[in-house]
Amino acid sequence: MRSSLIIGIALLVLVQIAAAAAPSDSIALRGEPELRICTQNLHDYGRDSGRSPLRFGKTFPKKKVPRDKTEQLVKRMREARCDVVAVQEVGGDSYRKASANLDKLAAALSGAAGRHFRGIVGDVNEGEIRNGALIAEDRVELL
Repeated sequence: MRSSLIIGIALLVLVQIAAAAAPSDSIALRGEPELRICTQNLHDYGRDSGRSPLRFGKTFPKKKVPRDKTEQLVKRMREARCDVVAVQEVGGDSYRKASANLDKLAAALSGAAGRHFRGIVGDVNEGEIRNGALIAEDRVELL
């Protein structure tokens, strides 16, 4: 349900942006975007050991997110000046662990960007990989 909510919000924002950018009778120069929406595949970010149907039942050793991976992701998101980042492949064998992993990334991004980002993780039907979003709370209010 949360994933549907996130997708619905993103679509609503995109529709509003498209309506605002529709051509009018007068020609105007485009300025900075009012809201910057980005997407990023995190590639199993923070996933613990365990079995995954996506990996054909193989067990993988425990792994922690390398500091440089977090730094690379934060650098990319900060340089793109994202207000909302739709993320894929947030790892965690439970909702709580996946949320904690995304919260760590949100905290690192908040510190680097000087803004407050909040992580939101969606539900999953099977497996250990989830989708979610990082939201800059100074620009976006999640209702």
